[in-house]
Formats: sequence, C-alpha cells, structure tokens
Amino acid sequence: SEPSGGFRIKRTDDFNELIYQVQAGETTNIGFEKNNNEVNFSNSILAKNYLSGNVSAYKLEDKISANDFVYFDEWRNLPIANDLKDAGILKLEMAPGTKSRCYIKATILLEVLLNILFDGKEKSSLKSKIYKLNLYDKKDKEGFVKLSRFLETHISKQRDFISINKLNNKLVEIEYVTDGFPSSLKSLYNQGTKIENP
Repeated sequence: SEPSGGFRIKRTDDFNELIYQVQAGETTNIGFEKNNNEVNFSNSILAKNYLSGNVSAYKLEDKISANDFVYFDEWRNLPIANDLKDAGILKLEMAPGTKSRCYIKATILLEVLLNILFDGKEKSSLKSKIYKLNLYDKKDKEGFVKLSRFLETHISKQRDFISINKLNNKLVEIEYVTDGFPSSLKSLYNQGTKIENP
C-alpha cells in the first residue's frame, strides 16, 4: 500500500550505489492553492523541505508551489445560516486541517448542549450538570452519542474525539475533526473571514 504523506529520499548505500528510500511522514503538504481569494481544495501545496534534489513527494499529484495559498491551520469564521442559529449554533469556525478532513469549532448555547446530553430529564442544577460533562471524549461514549448526532445533522460528522474548549453559564465551544471534508464546508470556508491569531 502507498504511504500516507509519503516521500522518497535519494541516497547512496554502502556500495556507493543510488537507492531510493520511501518514508511515511505526518504530511508533506502545507495548505491549499488559492486563486482570486477562492481556495482550490483539490490542489494541495507541498512543503518546501520536500523539494530538494534528494527528497521528493511519493505521489507527484500535489502542486509544487503556488503564488497564493492558505495553510492547513488557517482558521476562518464561517457564515451561519438561520437553521443553524435556530438549532442553537451561534458561531462556526473552520481550518482545512488536511486534504481529507477539516477542523471545526462550534459555539452553541449551553442550554442546547445540556438538553442534548441529558434529554432535559435531569432536574439537577446547572452547576452540577456542568460538572458531569466530560471535556474530552470519544464520539461513541454514552454521553457523546447524542452530541455526535447533533453535530452530524447540523454541521458535519466527526471522526473520533470531541473536546469542549470553553464553557460558561451561557455558551460552550466544541472542537472536533470531521470524518471527510464535505463540499458544503469547503463552500462556507471560501465565504468565511480569516481569524487573526486564533
């Protein structure tokens, strides 16, 4: 099978003959090409350290350079549709992440989160409900199955973990990695505004 983020290293062996060693890296890409302020999610850009005479990408489908590009970790505020606001989602942020999935931060009403997790049945105080929240958990754990469904319905399916980054008595910020990279989020990203120093 092909290595994920693979690259070739040209070197000599003990007999002074050229050999090519294939390595798997975390990623060889740094972002996506941008044309006229629109991100082209099909053209990822290779990092410069993979462009030497002795190192090259395993698959040469990636662009070697571009005049303008966005880094995989460039966060943008996305426009919020009325149906998301009605569901209690007040803010949506995204970074491309990789070629196959993106990072999402969603700020939702705490009341909505508690209703999702506790079905509105639990009569304990707000404070005790907050203390029962896991701040970081897998999507298939009991408390997060319902939250998983909510995120998949309103934003996008998540890959594995969900974390709660910020929490106060009104709002909660949730962060997760999507399972896939839907075109709807790519379109919203192109409409979004860059967040300086996220």
